[in-house]
Order: sequence, then C-alpha cells, then structure tokens
Amino acid sequence: MLTVTPLGERTTIGSISNVTAGNKFVLYNAVLKNKDVKNLSVNPFWFYLHFSNGSSVSIDGSAWAFTDGRFLTTDGTEPGDTVNGTIVFKITQTAKPVAIEYNDRSRSVTANLYGQDFVEESTAPVNSTVTATAAPLPPQLSQAQLNAIQRDMEAKGYYITQPLKLSGGIGTSTNGSTFYKGTITKDPIQYDLTVEVCKDNATANSQFPFTVSNLQKSGVVGSYNSPTQWSGVSTLNGIQVNSSVTKSAAGPPNTITTIA
Repeated sequence: MLTVTPLGERTTIGSISNVTAGNKFVLYNAVLKNKDVKNLSVNPFWFYLHFSNGSSVSIDGSAWAFTDGRFLTTDGTEPGDTVNGTIVFKITQTAKPVAIEYNDRSRSVTANLYGQDFVEESTAPVNSTVTATAAPLPPQLSQAQLNAIQRDMEAKGYYITQPLKLSGGIGTSTNGSTFYKGTITKDPIQYDLTVEVCKDNATANSQFPFTVSNLQKSGVVGSYNSPTQWSGVSTLNGIQVNSSVTKSAAGPPNTITTIA
C-alpha cells in the first residue's frame, strides 16, 4: 500500500542542489506498507512520478541526498512493516503530475494525485494498487542484483574495494542506459567495475562492441572474443593487466559489465 502527501516545491535543496531555469523540485511524503512479502527490501530509487502526457521521472538523487527526513533504503521488511520519508523529483514548471508509482520490478503500487497541477496545500492522499502503464520504466538494478554481481566478482578472486553505486541518473544517458560504478582489486591491481543496464537487448547488442572498441582505443589488446564476452590485456609498470567486457546472455536486465 502506498500513500503520498504533497510537501511543497522548492528551487534549492541543500547547498548544491539547485534546479536549472524553468525547473523546480517537488517533494512528497511517501508511506509504503509491506502487505504480504517476507524479507522485502525497499529502495527510494524505485519511486516514479508520472505526468499527464504519459512521461515519468525517477527521484532526483542529488536533491534527495540533501533532503531532511528523506525516504531511506530499508532491507528485510516483513508484512505489516511501514517505511516512510520524503521523496523529491525535479520537474519543469509546466509539468502536470498525476500519480506516483513504486515499482521494484516484481510488484507495483500506485498512488493517484488529486488534479493535474502540483499544489502547495496537502490534500487527502489516495491509496491504489493499480499498476501504471503510461511509460516504460527506465533500466535499473535492485540492490539484490548488485549484490549478486559483486558476489560473482568475489568468486572470481576480486576484492570489492568500492561497492557498486548508481552513477548519474536512472536512464539518463544518451541511449537511455543506467550506469553503476565501483572498484575491485586483485593484487596488486585495482580495477574500475562498470555495469551498464540497457533499456533492451538491441541496445546491449550495440553497446557491447562500442565498449570493446573504447578499451582497444585505450591500448588494451584483445585476447578472446565471443558474442557475449571479450577479454584483453595491457601492461602497467611492467605488470600484466587483464580487462574484460561481458554482455548478459539473456534479459532483462540487459547488462554490459566492464572490468578495466
């Protein structure tokens, strides 16, 4: 069950989150209740604001990070548990929000907003379990999926130096992809670990050779190549450095994982 209440709009949140001309931040209090799922993880980046024109946006990560009382990631919730906090979106001055959806790709719940204009006054929220279909969800990974990737790296002998974190906005790259970045170490070399989540398999198919080409341009010499796997080597201070690009065999999610 999802309940949302408007909290107002702002042009500045914190010391660095300033909207550009023609935009504004809108804030809502979100109350999410776990009805019947054991050990459910809840993530603020799974909220989406839908507009009257059929488009949608995810929360603004930089503004959210500086928001007091922000909705936090919570693991292991049980039936009956409630998580609440503030979520914030960056929208144009003329946008007309109509609904807020929470969708973790396994289940979805939507709270409809009264009217189409954002209002300062709080109105009685509406609870709904209708799945929004106005716009496709941008590609992203759950924390469980990120953890699975990191466990796979550890199984291959890497040490997780910096866990995978969202880099940039969700689905905001030029091709609609979402990126997660971290660092891993296999003595004595530290590698950048990048996971690109593509919007579909066709995009992943085109991004795979593009990513390989970028590594080759940086001096990495290929040693193995297949439709879903590329490996290469380079030298750093006389030490061999192994790089790789891996495309997921089937999706969703459609991912390109790069170690370099």
